[in-house]
Amino acid sequence: MIELVPPDVVEGENVLLLVRDLPEDHEAFAWYKGARNMNFGIVFYSLASNLTVTGPEYSGRETVYRNGSLRLQDVTQKDTEFYTLRSINGQKKIISTTSIYLHVY
Repeated sequence: MIELVPPDVVEGENVLLLVRDLPEDHEAFAWYKGARNMNFGIVFYSLASNLTVTGPEYSGRETVYRNGSLRLQDVTQKDTEFYTLRSINGQKKIISTTSIYLHVY
């Protein structure tokens, strides 16, 4: 489950995509911009190695946390989009996918 904190975001503010209840057996996760096309990666994070790999949608305004949450700083209306989180287990299999829509006012 992903929750927007705060739930209503105005241009120029920061927002946290707060993640709750990731599967216990996840070892990595990846954030994507969009709900369907997974070519628009923002960031991949491996818990075991504490490794962060940024993708083509990474702008430098994003911060990823070990619990899966993603912080976006100084949002603009161009950030209005679905954001998708995939969690991955030790066998490199996707074990959960969840999305949330962020609307920047």
